[in-house]
Amino acid sequence: MRALVSQGYVLATVTGVPAIFAMFENNIPLLAALMIPALAFVGIGMLARQLPPPSDLRNIEAICTVSAIFIIITLAALPAFMVLGMPFIDALFEASSGTTSTGLTVTSNLSSWPLSGHVLRGWLQWVGGFAIALAGVATIIGPRSAVKKIGESELNQQDILSSTRLQARNLLKVYCIITAISFTVLLLVMPTWWEAFVISLSAVSTGGFTPRADSLASYSSIAQILIMLICLSTTVSMIFYFLIYRNGLKKAIRTTNVKSVLITTLCGAFVILILMLISTEFTGTALLNSWLNFLSGITTAGFSVSPVTELPVITAVILVVMVIGGGVGSTAGGIKIDRLVILLKILQISINKMRTPPHAVLKLKEFGQWMTQEQILSLVAVLTCYALTLTICWIIFLVSGQPAFTSLFEIVSALSTVGLSTGITGPEMTTHLKYVLICAMLLGRLEFLALLVAISPITWRQRS
Repeated sequence: MRALVSQGYVLATVTGVPAIFAMFENNIPLLAALMIPALAFVGIGMLARQLPPPSDLRNIEAICTVSAIFIIITLAALPAFMVLGMPFIDALFEASSGTTSTGLTVTSNLSSWPLSGHVLRGWLQWVGGFAIALAGVATIIGPRSAVKKIGESELNQQDILSSTRLQARNLLKVYCIITAISFTVLLLVMPTWWEAFVISLSAVSTGGFTPRADSLASYSSIAQILIMLICLSTTVSMIFYFLIYRNGLKKAIRTTNVKSVLITTLCGAFVILILMLISTEFTGTALLNSWLNFLSGITTAGFSVSPVTELPVITAVILVVMVIGGGVGSTAGGIKIDRLVILLKILQISINKMRTPPHAVLKLKEFGQWMTQEQILSLVAVLTCYALTLTICWIIFLVSGQPAFTSLFEIVSALSTVGLSTGITGPEMTTHLKYVLICAMLLGRLEFLALLVAISPITWRQRS
């Protein structure tokens, strides 16, 4: 609770920023829906003066705090979406999709929304994208390791909290700079300034919300390409950009997941090229659209430039890369390319083990560092949770009469917080399936373990 209270002022910006746009539009109902939670968070933030955050926050407490923040942000945005004309379940779905930077939508009347409504969607994704990037660095990697990567040579236990705050400020600077550059670039190719603004928020967070019902299909090809490149820039760990400034490009590449992300992306693009060349529907436009939809899948951005079901074989490739996703410490979702690389190394070690003496010791390395048993267990746990959740959700969709492949695509899109859709997700979707996708988005964005730990009764049970 003390950790949450200390974030009051930060939480106030979630609805406070869109409220400024609602005020300039003189949209009183939406302004009220946004300002009431913002003022409430400001009041909570004031309590932090009498209730300072703990200096010895444990890992379990940090995980529960992160999970609570995502749920609180979702609930805070809920009234605003209802004011925009959405029923409760649709408003909850939209707020969850925004907070988790997913991009799946059940909105049917986007063209009639005010500017403040579009800013709300983009801003939610921008905030959620930064939060998960920071969590990926500070919680998944660990604050001690992350701060050392940024440049601290020694870190005492009592300094972890202050160093993590410094790390957060550094990452926020990088995030803001990338956003500002993206907005400036998109201003040159987008029809209006406000579309450039809200799409830059969604692109940097690999969110996928756009002001148009057809996503990016009605924008120019150059705009589509630039947006996808922006998404790709935040599919790598945010630490990469800070390390370029601190240690130079070569060391930044060597000590982060940039190389893995780029190699995986290039290999996937080459596969798409081969599949398109042997396809009877090969054209230059079809190839470009397939590449861009592929980039949207692997970056888990969720933008689309054409229907993803146009070519089934390409849809299957996009499905695979959606499962993989981007790198740890990025705004992207999925199981993460870093984990895929580790799995391949485990396979290599298993093969090598058969050829080595019984007493030989083989270890895993990641970015030049030996992997611990805890890291390997965490990898197995996340992959197991992903597979189990996917299976359970898929069974529910199949029992509800939904097609097998398109249901699988939709669930993976939610679990990996992508946002691409085959058309199943929409306002007409059955209510219980909307709840299934809401749970999938939250579980996927919080890396499963965080949310499961937070809601587990044993976490809160008092020990004698």
